Amino acid sequence: MAPTKEKEEKKLSLHINDPQAGYIQPDLSLQDDTGVLPDDLQEWNDARDEARAEAAETVANDEDKVRRDAIAAEAETTATETSTAPKKAETSSAKAS
Repeated sequence: MAPTKEKEEKKLSLHINDPQAGYIQPDLSLQDDTGVLPDDLQEWNDARDEARAEAAETVANDEDKVRRDAIAAEAETTATETSTAPKKAETSSAKAS
């Protein structure tokens, strides 16, 4: 059976040392003896895990936007260079004549 939802595009990420790369806190959601924490501590852990998940999603979205913008700018630069390259070649061939 074909999936009914469209497949999401994979988000692009930045290199580790990229100055625009985001920081995600370490995942501290692993809890031994899950289900035996007091209610207030469990609520605190759940809030921490949700905050980290939201931060990770925000970083992923921001890095994806930065990377896609960089790819688009590079493609635009390449297109501009290729459109001006034949003019230079025509000028050099005219000089050779």
